[in-house]
Amino acid sequence: MIPVPSCETPLPPTITSALTGAGMVGLPITPYVFTATGAEPISYIVNNLPPGLTYNSGNHTISGTPTSSGVFNIALTADNFVGTDNKTLVFTITTGTPPAITSALTGSVTVNQPYLYTLTAVGDGTITYNATNLPAGLTYNPATHEITGTPTTAGVYNIALSASNYAGTDNKTLVLTVGAPPDINSPLTATGTTGQQFTPYTITASGTSTITYNADNLPSGLIYDPVTHTINGTPTQAGTTNVTLTANNDFGNDTKILVITILTAPQPPVITSSLFAEGTKGITFSYQITADGDEPITFSATNLPDGLVFSGNTISGIPTTVGSFFVTLTATNNVGTDSKVLNINIVAPSVVDSDGDGVPDSQDAYPYDPTRAFNSYYPNETDFGSYTFEDLWPAYGDYDCNDLVMNFNYKIVTNAQNNVVDLICKFRIKAAGASYNNGFGVSFQTPSSTVESVSGCIKVGHAVTLDPKGYEAGHIDNMVIIPVDAINTVLGASIVNTVPGGTVVQTQIQTVTIHWETPQADIGTPPYNPFIFVNQDRAKEVHLKDHPPTVLANPVYFGSDNDGSDPAQGFYYRSSTGLPWGMEIPVDFDYPIEKADIVVTYLHFAEWAQSSGTLYPDWYMDKPGYRNPAYIY
Repeated sequence: MIPVPSCETPLPPTITSALTGAGMVGLPITPYVFTATGAEPISYIVNNLPPGLTYNSGNHTISGTPTSSGVFNIALTADNFVGTDNKTLVFTITTGTPPAITSALTGSVTVNQPYLYTLTAVGDGTITYNATNLPAGLTYNPATHEITGTPTTAGVYNIALSASNYAGTDNKTLVLTVGAPPDINSPLTATGTTGQQFTPYTITASGTSTITYNADNLPSGLIYDPVTHTINGTPTQAGTTNVTLTANNDFGNDTKILVITILTAPQPPVITSSLFAEGTKGITFSYQITADGDEPITFSATNLPDGLVFSGNTISGIPTTVGSFFVTLTATNNVGTDSKVLNINIVAPSVVDSDGDGVPDSQDAYPYDPTRAFNSYYPNETDFGSYTFEDLWPAYGDYDCNDLVMNFNYKIVTNAQNNVVDLICKFRIKAAGASYNNGFGVSFQTPSSTVESVSGCIKVGHAVTLDPKGYEAGHIDNMVIIPVDAINTVLGASIVNTVPGGTVVQTQIQTVTIHWETPQADIGTPPYNPFIFVNQDRAKEVHLKDHPPTVLANPVYFGSDNDGSDPAQGFYYRSSTGLPWGMEIPVDFDYPIEKADIVVTYLHFAEWAQSSGTLYPDWYMDKPGYRNPAYIY
């Protein structure tokens, strides 16, 4: 068949392929196909190629790997029988780098907590990013190349990351751990028994590995092994203990309380007392058997030394024979019996005098102090006596004898020669039913110059001058202490503790200590010579009956009003009928209420006072017919 000839006018070629191109040194270029339109056949000619590139005339394609950078003008020619087209292909060869992802390739976040990750890379030109295979709850924003959100499921996720530019693409994997904090799920109670192996308790918890554990405040005998996170051991003491359990991982912590109850195992007795004892012939001996175990425990002891007996759980008595004795001890309860041998060594008595003062240690209250040896007390070691005064002397006044009620106790410390070294005085204001601001003192028949120090006195008034050593200045043959010089000032009130429903002050014991530089053979006899001075008038002293005043007293009051003193006969501070204004009572005195005459309060007081103490010496006692209870505070 003969083709039909075309009637169209033949066209010269026109180059249609792109006139720009690019590549990178060392990387194959994307093949460039040289194209044109026009009447066929068209021949394609390429000149001035960059080094490393070649032209295939068969498929009119430029390809290869550039070896030099630069901008190259490649001459393109398309030719047919009608005409020719010439163009320039501008081909740019660069040394640019493909992208390299630089953001971290590992990450972690706590489940249900916000997460942010920014994908970054280095490389030439514009870089485009992508992230795929995200955990539930996270999304990727290509505009900000950020992964954000709140992951909802714990696990380890491999997220595909990519970064691309004209030079190539980098692919990396982000390993993201979505972690769960620990939640302790082991039981929160456990029990054990003393003396028995504790069933190992292992702390467990849910959550993301790795979890570390701890246990604090364990019962005695139990230990915690951090390697196996197990509590074990043998408990030694019964009781209930709150043990703090903790579990930690990279995503949080949990704390719970494990209540461990340790029960007491039935315990046979175990004798715990020493198995050696020493005694001295002729001196009281005592030894007590002790044992651990379930109660009740009964004891026995056999083969005792002569003079000793056993009762209950005690060996006691006065040993009569020197020697070493082996006594069999037993302790028995409903679980079992323990038996041990006690060695009792009885030695001959010896005299030990550690301080060399001539008083054996066994009799010396101060065995290591050669300056002190004995204690004596008035009225006794534990009880208080009472001083009571009426401050309206030389008049009777209301004669309730409660203007000052002062409790006292004296501890007399003497040396080996029975000379006084210290006097430790304890005073307590029991009542002060006085509107006058009185002071209180005690006089001793010893020169002031022999005293080294007095401590514990309270000075708040203006009537008394104290020597720097602490006693009252102005006395030579006597030493006078003023424990308190303004009683109402110290108490903060007047008429204290004497009116039912009135002012009450809880007073404290005051200790005054006198130390003699020169030990004294005689400081007087308890209760010594106590006195009051009235309303800050130091010269107006009131003493016990027939006790002399100090040198600071003003004798002008003797013989006035109701006073019947006769200093020439040694009569002081007694009324014309023999009644006193001050008294010492060897007990804690139940004193009259305010304005209640002591004569009508204590029904035998007058007979006692007027007989100089021969009648009713116990007038202050609570005996039938001795007192009127309605008048006692």
